[in-house]
Amino acid sequence: MLSLREGFKLQELDDLIKISEFDGDGYKVTDESQYFKVALMNYSEKYRMENIKYLEKHNNSDEVFVILTGRCILFVADGIDRPNKIKAIPMEKGKVYFIKKGVWHTHVFFENTKVFIVENADTSDKNSQKQPLSLKHKRYIFDLFGFTANNN
Repeated sequence: MLSLREGFKLQELDDLIKISEFDGDGYKVTDESQYFKVALMNYSEKYRMENIKYLEKHNNSDEVFVILTGRCILFVADGIDRPNKIKAIPMEKGKVYFIKKGVWHTHVFFENTKVFIVENADTSDKNSQKQPLSLKHKRYIFDLFGFTANNN
């Protein structure tokens, strides 16, 4: 067991380190610097397979994902103006998923999933694009899970 040396107080760390957590549903930026932001993305109904509506890409930022708990499927697609061929990648704990800027992507979360995210500090809807999932993409995603895609 680790013990602190005599006279060292834990509160002295406040000037050196910030420890963050987020246990709510959805996405929350927990920390920001001049160059990057760190966020936690937790399971929410909107990240369930049947609720995924679009793919997105960030034009000015790479993005890093690390799954902390649960199960998550990362979807990526090639294409410039519109997503083309989509691929499913089951995320594994302990691996870093580095999404290059300009790559279309989305996720499907299962209950109790938590993902750690790092991206440029200025990443926002203003410099990102969203494209509704085509029926072809919906069919691909739904087929993976044994569901039937419709026009919803």
